[in-house]
Amino acid sequence: MKRNLSIKRGLIQLLFQPLFLLTASIAFGQQKPLPEAQRIEFDKYFFNGMREKLIGNYADAESNFLKASEIDPNNANNWFQLSSTLLQSKQVAKAEIFGEKAAKLDPANEWYTRQLVDIYRYNRNYNKAEELLSAHYKATKNPDVLFELGMIQHQGGNYKKALKSFDAYEKVKGISEGLTRQKEQIYLQMNKPAKAIDEVKKLIAAFPDNLQFKGALADLYMATRKEKEALAIYHEIIQKEPKNGYAAFALAEYYKNKGDKNLCYSWMEKGLSGEADIKTKLNVLTEIIPGNYFEPEHLKTCQNLLETFEKAHPGDPSPYILQGDLYLQDRNFEQARERYLKATGMQNAGILSWEQVLQCDQLMQRYDLMLEDCSKVIELFPSYAPAYLFSSIAAMSLKKYPIAENSARKGVEYADNDELKSQLLSSLADAAHYNGHYTTSDSAYDEALLIDPENAYAMNNYAYFLSLRNERLDKAEQLSRKSISIDPKNASYQDTYGWIQYQLKNYSEARNYIERSLQLSPENPEVTEHLGDVLFKLGQEEDALAQWKKAAGLGNPSEALLKKIKERKLQP
Repeated sequence: MKRNLSIKRGLIQLLFQPLFLLTASIAFGQQKPLPEAQRIEFDKYFFNGMREKLIGNYADAESNFLKASEIDPNNANNWFQLSSTLLQSKQVAKAEIFGEKAAKLDPANEWYTRQLVDIYRYNRNYNKAEELLSAHYKATKNPDVLFELGMIQHQGGNYKKALKSFDAYEKVKGISEGLTRQKEQIYLQMNKPAKAIDEVKKLIAAFPDNLQFKGALADLYMATRKEKEALAIYHEIIQKEPKNGYAAFALAEYYKNKGDKNLCYSWMEKGLSGEADIKTKLNVLTEIIPGNYFEPEHLKTCQNLLETFEKAHPGDPSPYILQGDLYLQDRNFEQARERYLKATGMQNAGILSWEQVLQCDQLMQRYDLMLEDCSKVIELFPSYAPAYLFSSIAAMSLKKYPIAENSARKGVEYADNDELKSQLLSSLADAAHYNGHYTTSDSAYDEALLIDPENAYAMNNYAYFLSLRNERLDKAEQLSRKSISIDPKNASYQDTYGWIQYQLKNYSEARNYIERSLQLSPENPEVTEHLGDVLFKLGQEEDALAQWKKAAGLGNPSEALLKKIKERKLQP
């Protein structure tokens, strides 16, 4: 029944300021009104500054506020707006200086104080923040300031002062959950668990019907190794609320730590079918599924738990996604894909389930399904660039090169990061080559490598296609050599370099690299054929014929290969 009740405030709150602070004429701390001419001049710069600030022109806003301050240096609101502007442009040090001016001119103003406290907190200057809040409390006697003061003292490690501030706040405002949890946390940090327990007990006494607070006490007992007391409370909660999922999960965790698989499973099942938010249930399942706690029946047991989860939340995609993950873990890609597909039909399914569907398609090497699924994803999420990449890859594998080229070209328009854009350009270049669009292919490779100079895949394919066309072999050799330096264990890259050497008539060097490629990937028919070609050029015609025959036996031989074998020679 653990809950995160920490109270967070940050610089983002500075974006939300009350409308009355946007008015130049309200100048807190100003001793006397300006003469009419000066007031008009001040208002001109102040309102110019506000306009520029609102549209994000922070440099111009800063300049206008500074000019306004020269006319009226006692206008606290102007200093405040200047400080806020500097924060927006991340000039925190300067923002602090002008924020201090605003707070000094009007120490009772809550917004000036809060902004400056946030700046001090951002800079971890807790002593200054504490000093400012203390002065603000003396000026306003606002009890809410005491809570903020306690938070700052807690953050600064002043635990005793923080407790004193929280106690003073409690006397005025009474007991509350947020306050109690803050005091509980401090006592635990001070290694005083008994005091922390007393605080939660006080909360329960104030709200005896709130079982959530009893759960918090049980969690605390469990954390401080008072298991007997914790178990008693968890069972009390279950007795009063049989469907309380949080208590059930706490008991499941207890028995998991004790190694009692049966009771762990039983309570986990009750938690999944009970009343708890989906996020909590997902956290429990995502923690247990990747492991092997329920071995030797881990997968089956997890499947049962997921079925329970599904029955409790039939309209939510999460159970189906997790079922897919479970099948994926078991390398049952077909069943995984089926579950992910079911999740895609749920309301608010999002892109995640579709991403998993495409992953399954790829793992099964079902490029026909991948192409169909990509079409559906693109229809639903037209700006999702990875779908165009998967579509291009699938179409390439199916030798549907026009589709591959078109998909990659569209994807480039939507790519939102350099890595993805480089991959799409590489795929565009591959497809364009097979379509005979060599100018497009070369320019796409050039652009891909300009974006990512370490894209070894693009280097290798660019080099290989240039070698096939017997064009710019010096560039091809340079690209291929670099791809090997990046990934020396890649068989394809070794073959490419070997084939470039073949085109350059360096047959001994070509043989060396092609044989390296076959050492890394012995059953590659294309590389085996390349070795035969090289051996023929080296005058080893019988060995060449043996390699050609081997290549034909490894895959679907081309007509050109069969002709080599029949005529026992290379074709012109």
